[in-house]
Amino acid sequence: MTSCAHDPTLAVLAGKLEAKRSDCAPLAGKSTLNRLELSRPEPTRYHKIAFNDEAIERLFVTLFLGAHRTPPKSGYLQLEQTTPCQSGSLSTSHRTYYDCYCYLPLYVFCGRHLLCSKLRRSDIDGSAGAVEEVARIIAQIRASWPRVRIVLRADSGFAREALMAWCERHRVDYVFGLARNKRLEARIAPELAQARAAAQAKTGPCSRPATTRRGRNGPSLWH
Repeated sequence: MTSCAHDPTLAVLAGKLEAKRSDCAPLAGKSTLNRLELSRPEPTRYHKIAFNDEAIERLFVTLFLGAHRTPPKSGYLQLEQTTPCQSGSLSTSHRTYYDCYCYLPLYVFCGRHLLCSKLRRSDIDGSAGAVEEVARIIAQIRASWPRVRIVLRADSGFAREALMAWCERHRVDYVFGLARNKRLEARIAPELAQARAAAQAKTGPCSRPATTRRGRNGPSLWH
């Protein structure tokens, strides 16, 4: 297995095919990356590699804003959580739903643009940290595009009062999935019956718009 310090693919992506010195590899090795991970905002005698985590977080949104020549009128942000299993890795915890030891990363996308990537433990609620990240991203977007209409979309793992209340206080529309339950089924019984009848008539999947909503629906793409 090729170490990360000599990985040709990483070298191409980083634009560093050759080392600047004869006594080192072209790329940083795992020890250098670990020193960066354990670094501090300001360099010290024993932590000479420093980084600005806030600047790194803002970079994703900055690149996204720069990809548009003119401000869009509206669009959506998609909240996602994934579970790449990392059995035996440090800081992982067991998540019953997936029956494995893993992390529970938080992502925020806008189309093909990644706006946020946060590594989290898996022994937390799926929406943990979502309010803070959404608030940070939307504040940066509105600083450049003050009139843009933003729609937040997510599955039922993010349908939490704190996140919905934040959206309503800050003029953000949202469309969240809801976990199936008896109370919800009773509220949308007419729509379920209509969808069932339509599916039987066309012998295929069918959907109906629900009339019971808390947020307002919005566009599926920035435009």
